[in-house]
Amino acid sequence: MPAEWEPHAATWLTWPHDEAHWPGLFEKIPPIWARITKELIAGEDVHILIHDTKTEKIAEKELKERQKQQAAARAIPNRLLCFSRRPRREDGGRSLMR
Repeated sequence: MPAEWEPHAATWLTWPHDEAHWPGLFEKIPPIWARITKELIAGEDVHILIHDTKTEKIAEKELKERQKQQAAARAIPNRLLCFSRRPRREDGGRSLMR
């Protein structure tokens, strides 16, 4: 697996959905994830894995709110509805490499 600063086609994130990963802090996490996404999207493509339709609605709300705060924001990143247990892609699943 190359380092994050090595050339790559895109960054893959999994949108947080399990409160057990952030006990007592979960409500603060989606806005932070939206900010991370906004920062990444300024320089590269971002793909977000979404656990379910409920999580997708939360993600869209947070991403749109973040987009409003930055007038020159790029389009909302690509999203893929899929089952995942972990908040970050590197915590599970296969690496996506050419």
